[in-house]
Amino acid sequence: APQLYRTLIEAVGAATAEAAIDWSPAGITREHARLDLSVDKLRTSEIAVEQLTTKFELDGLLPLKSAGPQRIYIGRLDLGVPMTRGVLDINLISPERIDVEIDRFELFGGVITSQRLTIDPTQQSFDAALEVRGIDLASILAFAEFGELTATGKFEGRLPISYRNGELRIHDGLIKTGAGGGRLKYRPREIDEALKKADRSSKLAIQALANFAYDEISIRINELEGEELRLDIFIAGKSLDVFDGLPVEFNIVIEGPLRQLISESMAPLELPEDVQRYIDRANAPPLLPAPPR
Repeated sequence: APQLYRTLIEAVGAATAEAAIDWSPAGITREHARLDLSVDKLRTSEIAVEQLTTKFELDGLLPLKSAGPQRIYIGRLDLGVPMTRGVLDINLISPERIDVEIDRFELFGGVITSQRLTIDPTQQSFDAALEVRGIDLASILAFAEFGELTATGKFEGRLPISYRNGELRIHDGLIKTGAGGGRLKYRPREIDEALKKADRSSKLAIQALANFAYDEISIRINELEGEELRLDIFIAGKSLDVFDGLPVEFNIVIEGPLRQLISESMAPLELPEDVQRYIDRANAPPLLPAPPR
């Protein structure tokens, strides 16, 4: 990982340490140290940490070696989204090996965990996978300030991450709603103006999503070069107001810088061709009987 002093912007906290070394004519027989750390705030160019505390014990000083896994508590960790009430275990095994296991972080009403992750500090890369469960869809939309879109339900899934040369990325991440589905409502703030500007397909999509019962929502997440993000969103269900309960599926691809995605992700959607044909047939004028000969 990059050295902290190169990216550190702000640090506020306190630390106390004590150490003891026992030796005999044969050499050092015992090493022990303890670090009591309390960080009110720590901010780098990539992350922000608040309310971190730990009582970290070492049974090796040269080189550093922890006395087994050491527990660290983090009040808030911000990597672009706010994770809170974090608990993780860190085990310094050697200069070339650190084991990290995320016991829990809370995010949008749900929990993120991970299996043990082994990091080699001498390298510029590592891979890991985060497990996600119980993430509240309404909380995500509130955070993203999607005031025009409301929804119920919870997400679960897996987010593989990779660290390469100072950059942390998600690749082939997949989160989806659980069994039972939920409700989704999309109503543009300027609904009349939006309908005037929308084409026929977009108008029908707005009508369908105004009161939509979904069976499944899944989002595949990939971070691309240049801090760009790609979201492949799949929505399946039916409108409760139009289309006579016909099943509808939406496949939406959003790609671009994250901040741009937030502002553009509610662009008008288009209905699948088979649904469009169904509606066209339903709205077609009845055939007149042939005139008598």
